[in-house]
Amino acid sequence: GQVPATQAPADDEISEQARRLLAVIMEVGPSTPDNLAGELGCSIPACTRELAVLERRGMVVLEPDARRSLTDAGTALLTTLF
Repeated sequence: GQVPATQAPADDEISEQARRLLAVIMEVGPSTPDNLAGELGCSIPACTRELAVLERRGMVVLEPDARRSLTDAGTALLTTLF
């Protein structure tokens, strides 16, 4: 059964693209937006926007070398999605 939109769980606020980004980072490790965009077949600007949302939500962290890596919260979210 589908959950009515008014009762959507909080993780529904994260787009499908963002979920895929988290999954790729978990699979391949810390990655740059260019690398992630290539893995997902999306544009670098679109990937960068999704990463910015994930950073604000505390799901990924920007490393000094411009790679993004999962935080504990990002890892925990992924385990609830898959």
